[in-house]
Amino acid sequence: MEEGASGKPWYMGLFAEPRNRSKGNILNTKEYEEFAGFYKSIKKDLTIMSNERGNFTFMDYCGEMCHLNDPLFKTMGVYNMIGWISGMKVQWPVTQGEGHESKLVGPTTTCLHPAVTTVMQYNANIGKHLFHRTEDKHGELTDVDLGALYFMLFDNGTEMSQALKNFETAAYIEANRHNTDPTKKTNLIIHSAVGMEGEIKRGLGIVGNYFAVGAVFLLAFLIAAIAIESFVHSRLSLLSFGLVPCAFFLPIFASVSAFALCTVLQMPFNIMMLMTPVVAIGLTLDSVLHVYNSWLHVDRDMQYGSNEAQLGYVFESCIASVLINGLSFVPLAFGIFLPTEAFGNLFLTMALTAAFSTFYVIFLFTPLMVILVPCKSHMKINEKTSKPLEAFWNVMSLSFSVSIALRLVSLIVVAAGFAATIYGMNNGMKSNVDYRSLLPPYSASRKGAGIMTDTVWPDLLHIIFFVESPPDFGNPEEFGAFTRFLNESSSLPYAMGKDADMNWLSDFPLVTNTPANVDRFNMSLFRSFITHDVYKAWNSGIKYKWNKDGTPDIKEMIVMTAFNGTRSLAGKARLINQCRELAAKYPQFDLIPFDTEVAMVDVLNELPQYAIGFPIALSVFIFALFLIFSPNLASAAVAAATSFVLSYLILGCTLLLGMELNPFTMAFLLLSISLVGRLVVHITFHYHESGLYKDTKVGETPKFSKSRVSRTLQRSTVPTLLSSLLGVILLLPLPFNPIPMFTYFGLLGSIQLGLGLLFSSHSSFLFLPLLLHSVPRALIGEGLIYTRH
Repeated sequence: MEEGASGKPWYMGLFAEPRNRSKGNILNTKEYEEFAGFYKSIKKDLTIMSNERGNFTFMDYCGEMCHLNDPLFKTMGVYNMIGWISGMKVQWPVTQGEGHESKLVGPTTTCLHPAVTTVMQYNANIGKHLFHRTEDKHGELTDVDLGALYFMLFDNGTEMSQALKNFETAAYIEANRHNTDPTKKTNLIIHSAVGMEGEIKRGLGIVGNYFAVGAVFLLAFLIAAIAIESFVHSRLSLLSFGLVPCAFFLPIFASVSAFALCTVLQMPFNIMMLMTPVVAIGLTLDSVLHVYNSWLHVDRDMQYGSNEAQLGYVFESCIASVLINGLSFVPLAFGIFLPTEAFGNLFLTMALTAAFSTFYVIFLFTPLMVILVPCKSHMKINEKTSKPLEAFWNVMSLSFSVSIALRLVSLIVVAAGFAATIYGMNNGMKSNVDYRSLLPPYSASRKGAGIMTDTVWPDLLHIIFFVESPPDFGNPEEFGAFTRFLNESSSLPYAMGKDADMNWLSDFPLVTNTPANVDRFNMSLFRSFITHDVYKAWNSGIKYKWNKDGTPDIKEMIVMTAFNGTRSLAGKARLINQCRELAAKYPQFDLIPFDTEVAMVDVLNELPQYAIGFPIALSVFIFALFLIFSPNLASAAVAAATSFVLSYLILGCTLLLGMELNPFTMAFLLLSISLVGRLVVHITFHYHESGLYKDTKVGETPKFSKSRVSRTLQRSTVPTLLSSLLGVILLLPLPFNPIPMFTYFGLLGSIQLGLGLLFSSHSSFLFLPLLLHSVPRALIGEGLIYTRH
């Protein structure tokens, strides 16, 4: 065990397949030696770092982890040396459970557990190296079509990080050279972070082209949206289209500013942060359309007034709702303190993006709007156009005031949504991600990722327990407690049994002739064990110092528990979680379950928490900000409660459609929920502000309510619908892209945004006005709690 065990885990898998599937076999001497020779060559001969101190190979960095594959090498060395003399054969007969039992049949061998072979009287666990096995009718292993060797260590510094990247790149080059040599008997496959990252980046480049097409659609629709808003208010002007470039580039400015600040803060980039520009687009264009709509929607006595007076009207009528929507994301910046760094960085980036979006709308778009489209450039209101529209809003508001049918429809839609939510959430939230779905078609990395997911994990997967505080193995009480831990770990669901596990305690008695079922070890014999030719490989799994009496003081060690039947990252998450639960039962040993995918497992574990927690946090932020910018308790409560309810309606319906939570679907789920929050805030704010007009006499509640709803609809309907559609327009090309994850992502994202549009439209134009109309007039007024009319 190395000092760097606290660094970032690094892993690379090297796999070999015989070219001649009918005659080839990894157990054959020629195929095996070619495979092992390549492994040893790239490990010892490739120069991966050069500096003033000299040239360095992988051997200079791997330390004790250089011996990771020694069990296979020693086993195959003996097999190739004496197997032909003794008639030694390898068997993998099926035993109880899902495991296999391997044995070397010869004069000095015995039958052991799955994945364990016996060489002379010594055990060697080689199950993780041999796959795609074929047996004859006698249960003898006749063919192995896939061999595996592994590189693993802990990256604890900048120089090592660069050296490992250089190593992976050089290994890929050598493997390609090997595979193009017609004289070779094997094909080599490398699975590593560098290869996957490169292919994922290539896939993102392909997806970027489809986003570019979506951006063209977005630009066209933005032009149409500006034209529609101008036409609805009978104030169409050619100068209005000068606002389009500014509105289009503002989300880009906001995203670039947020990423630049993250770079200054030295935040590591993750792929989820690529979703934040969508937040910028949604927030920025929503704010732009509402500001421009308010600029056009002025009272008749102000239409030829000064820019200052008209801008004051704009700030009074809509800037507060723009600020509430933008700033409701800002508290997400505290996500930087979350335990999972990836989500902390995502939430901080979203908060920065929202803040920059709001800032640019107020301080860039608004002045440009005043310059390009001053109030005097507006055409005179066309009475023929405006009167029918006003009549339409009045009819709608009257319907909200008196229609029982609309109330019933609204209640039915909400009830159906709640039923879907309850059913969807009762079925549970499934978190999973398949890395192959991020790769381009025919990607060379797809095969390596497939080998891991479809072959290695289902057959034999070791979860490592780092034992930070090992017991005193000479103490019966501590020894007994640790033995109980080992027995429990080998009895976990999907565990293959203790004979397939790897820990030095199982091998120690074979060298020292220690009887079975002892209550302690004679640690004075440890030196003979750890220096044994076969078992000295355990130096990579034990960190110790020698005491003066010749016994070891074991500081740290590892235990590997074998599992099978794992077929997805969600399955890995299940295993790691149950290992963590077991580790919590033995705090005295400071056990840390580990796998190379543990970081993504942590992300998957936290996704359901964020899916449930985000609507709550957003509703709380909306309530608080509403009280600050529009101090009225009833309005704030209605906005927060409606946002909360509709957010869970979206969550439940997407779960009902079979959505699996992963970083990408989660990003769009957050976007859909934020869409609902934006629209609810605009409607509630305009309803509250409309009630402040002093044009209704005391006692005229029906007239007051009709006028209030009518004003609310006039101010918010057009920009609300247009801004909602803009988010869907951007995603239209994605379902046609060739990257599976983003195809699914585009379809599901469109469905999520569509549900958000459906529920928010229902909320904005049916449920919410009805709800607000049902609140006593005195509670939604100028006062914080009560306004006397």
